[in-house]
Amino acid sequence: MLTTYLIAFSALLGVFAIEKFDFILRTALTYRLGPRSFLVLFGAMMPTIMDAVAPIAALVATYLVVLQKREGREFLILSAAGSGGRPRIEIAAAMACVALFSSLGVAGFLKPLASHVFRSEYEAALAGVVGRGAETGQFFDARDTVLHVWGDPSPVGRKMRVFSFDGDRLDQVFASNCADMRVEGGRLLVDACEARVFAFKKPESESGEPLPMTPHCRICTDPDGGIDVVRVKGAGSRREFDVNTLFPPEVSSRQDELTLPALLARRDTVFLSRSNGRKGTIIVQQAIVSALGVGLAFLAAAGTTARTRFLALPAAIALLLGCLVLAGSGAFAPADGSAVAAALATAALAALSLGGLVLSAVVTRPMLTAPRLVRS
Repeated sequence: MLTTYLIAFSALLGVFAIEKFDFILRTALTYRLGPRSFLVLFGAMMPTIMDAVAPIAALVATYLVVLQKREGREFLILSAAGSGGRPRIEIAAAMACVALFSSLGVAGFLKPLASHVFRSEYEAALAGVVGRGAETGQFFDARDTVLHVWGDPSPVGRKMRVFSFDGDRLDQVFASNCADMRVEGGRLLVDACEARVFAFKKPESESGEPLPMTPHCRICTDPDGGIDVVRVKGAGSRREFDVNTLFPPEVSSRQDELTLPALLARRDTVFLSRSNGRKGTIIVQQAIVSALGVGLAFLAAAGTTARTRFLALPAAIALLLGCLVLAGSGAFAPADGSAVAAALATAALAALSLGGLVLSAVVTRPMLTAPRLVRS
């Protein structure tokens, strides 16, 4: 059973990893990240996929194992030997444990660690993109500002131009031929020597009111093409940019880096953080729902015939995903920060899931005794 689960898990992981591979590859090519950064970022994205794949893999593995035993008449032979429903209960219990603990392990421990690794590597990679980017140059769009850097990556050889816009109109150009750049605390800090600023005056009427921009000239002060430029030169200057405006924002938050025990930390009967406690409760409840997927696998295997062989498994997966989405929405997780209420809600969900799991293994006995895909 475990081998079947690992095969299903690996296959599903490979399928869903293609999307993340494309995203990380495009990011690496766009910002010229090295092979190490690419591999670390891609590897750190895997637990996010594992979190979604683990429940489905448990369902698929259970379905295949139960269906194989039914078609191989193993349940029929064991039933004739007087074992009753014990083999089915054992399979259900074993696979439910696999689903439960794999989900808890991935979502509660592995995923937070991977989120921390991803954020650290992402920030380090972005810090090197601007400060040690390609000598041929690269443009960065920061909302109403366009940043262009090029040249030797040494502090005295890095060149920078900052184009600031007011709507569609070029408002200011900041230039330096020796810029030292670094990322600290989510901010790009630029220490520029020999800074020069070119500010373009907006077109105004004689009364001082702003005039519409000249269509054919975005820096002209009048329709005749006149340009009014204020030039400022300084020995040194510092500029700051929000990294998230220059690059795609991180896909995770600091809360995603907290392990399950940290999320569920409490003082007496109240969680230390309402949002953290609710998130931890949702993780546990989704793991419980994952175990319920094993019961859905039994129902799907029991309902698989020559006519329904292409429908039973997809229907069970769809139902499981629906239950996971419902649990992930926090429908069963109290939002008042009470650890007691969260424990009671989780216990009730666990009781319902356990009852459904046992019931599915029992009621499917008549349909799992003899083969139903082919006539003998």
